[in-house]
Amino acid sequence: MKGRVISLTAGAAMVLSAAGAAVAQDVPVKPLTSAELSEQQGQVTLASGLIALGRAEKDPMMLIVGAKVLAESGLIVVDPVSDDEETVFYDIAGILDEARKLAGDNQELLDAIARVPADPPERGQRYCAWDYECNSIDCGWIYSCGY
Repeated sequence: MKGRVISLTAGAAMVLSAAGAAVAQDVPVKPLTSAELSEQQGQVTLASGLIALGRAEKDPMMLIVGAKVLAESGLIVVDPVSDDEETVFYDIAGILDEARKLAGDNQELLDAIARVPADPPERGQRYCAWDYECNSIDCGWIYSCGY
């Protein structure tokens, strides 16, 4: 009988622990659907491609548009150039500074930079973000939590 009470107590403690962990992680009431994840993945792919091309070609307009896509989506995205030891997220203000330096005194570009909101998106308690992962076959953007 004592063994059964201990077993039930341990089981109840596990259930409460799991429920507490879910609350602590700020699990959304409704998880993202496949369509929502696909749309976000498209935005991440577009923004990171524009930023990479803007950096490679020294094109401020590409950087501005990439930063704008990130800012308007509100997504947190890992910069693919960050290494495995240190995760670096795209910094919208930093990207706009790069664009500002490349724009020189072009007022049209400077005005476009000023219109992009540079505030970083809020990070939830689960620390979810889009990360660029590679395996032996290919590379791609995945949505992962726990940063």
